[in-house]
Amino acid sequence: MGAIASSTGCAAVMGPTSYAAVDLEAAVFEAAASSEMVRFVATLGPDQADGAIDLAPERLRPTDAKLPQLPDSRPLVGALTSAGEPLFHEQSALLAAALDLVGTAGSPQVRTSSRHSRRLLSQVW
Repeated sequence: MGAIASSTGCAAVMGPTSYAAVDLEAAVFEAAASSEMVRFVATLGPDQADGAIDLAPERLRPTDAKLPQLPDSRPLVGALTSAGEPLFHEQSALLAAALDLVGTAGSPQVRTSSRHSRRLLSQVW
């Protein structure tokens, strides 16, 4: 398991602490110790392992804590135009324009929306 983690560049290893009578906790930690890339060890239960992130479903129940109320505004990304004027776009619009531009890259046909995407992205970059 450690060789697989190293060859794939895994930053985390996780697994159950046991399966039937087989104790897998040591195997998960050995895999993490044998890889230079692994930074996190997580377990999926049923037991808790000392030093591992506990992701057991039975312990990940929602609490009654209230989440903070966020304002009803969309994130804006700001940039300066070539004239030095600030220009703000909604984050979702920039993402949509970038995805549209990437989706049409290499295509001989340029759609109207792609021209709009290029114009929108050129204002930011």
